[in-house]
Amino acid sequence: MHEIPEGSIDIDIAIGEADYIGRGVGSRALHLVVQQLRSEKSTPRVLMGTSVENAIAIRACEKAGFRRLRTFDDPEYGLCWLLVYEAPRPATRAEAASV
Repeated sequence: MHEIPEGSIDIDIAIGEADYIGRGVGSRALHLVVQQLRSEKSTPRVLMGTSVENAIAIRACEKAGFRRLRTFDDPEYGLCWLLVYEAPRPATRAEAASV
């Protein structure tokens, strides 16, 4: 599938302790994982999926820099979002010159 280039990595994170939900733990953990994966510069995209009904997970992903790519139907979890974090695109010479 063209939207998931070779070398992409799918991650999953679960925070089960109620005391940690809503405190930024998930978004910080995701941010650290993504930064580690991106430090190798060989990972074109980092992906993760979550139920469309899991507003807390979606918010944590978006706070960590993920964006919603598309929905898909998971046989176990139902309708889910495919979320993606992409490396920032390097500026072209024309873009760099206009700054």
